[in-house]
Amino acid sequence: MRPRALLNVTAICLLLAAATVWAPPPPSAPPAAAPGQKPAPGQKPAAAEKAAVAQKAASTAQKPALPGSLSERAESRLKALEPTAALKQRAGLERLLKEVPDPQLKPLSKILLHKTGFLGFSIVDGGVKQFSTDFGAGAKNPDRFMSEVSLSQPALVEKWEKTPREKRIFVIGAGKDSAKVSEWAESMQSDGYIVFFYKFCRQSSGGLCSSKAVGAMCGTSGITMIYQTPSAELSEYVKVEAATAGFLEGLNDKVVLISTSEFLAASSRWYVANMPAPTPTPIK
Repeated sequence: MRPRALLNVTAICLLLAAATVWAPPPPSAPPAAAPGQKPAPGQKPAAAEKAAVAQKAASTAQKPALPGSLSERAESRLKALEPTAALKQRAGLERLLKEVPDPQLKPLSKILLHKTGFLGFSIVDGGVKQFSTDFGAGAKNPDRFMSEVSLSQPALVEKWEKTPREKRIFVIGAGKDSAKVSEWAESMQSDGYIVFFYKFCRQSSGGLCSSKAVGAMCGTSGITMIYQTPSAELSEYVKVEAATAGFLEGLNDKVVLISTSEFLAASSRWYVANMPAPTPTPIK
């Protein structure tokens, strides 16, 4: 080969080698952004990243956030599912009514107030008014007067307190029907009920428990019933007891009782106040 041609070939080889060494590397794919990290400017998320973002957005749309904390939502659900004490008592009362064969025994809620003879206010004997006052005081504050029943009837009170409240029955009735109430009370024991009647509570002296103690038993009962007989309809005490218990249970308005002596005194004062003044006799 000629020297000049050899020189040209050598120069071309050198140029090709330089081009190979200094050529820029081929462009590589940009690194994928980490989950939850925004891609760099000009960088587009990969297909898998796009699919994850879309799936997360759909999941968020399907499960909207609920107000309140997790514990508050759980408590709300429990309250919705748990029956209230009133519903439990009503259900127990409905079962009881199906088992009661005596139509004279009726729940207080089924007795209309006007059937007791008390509307607005009534004039009663002084002893009847005092009974209503004491009965109401005992029913409102049973803890203060249950000790009296415990002293005279400890076994009764112990069994009473161990029985669920919705199965404690307080009976309003006349003393003449005590035998019938006692018979019925015994028949209810097999079904887990316990019955209280004022005649069941006697002190060691033989006397009956106070009206406040009887009211305390009513205040701790779950069901109040009336043994409605001709004797009960003639008793002012039964009427007053039913009206007072009904007011305490929110079944009727409070009945204002006026004793006979108060009525007579008020009538006397009204009569004197409205008497015409005597015409003075002219002085001669």
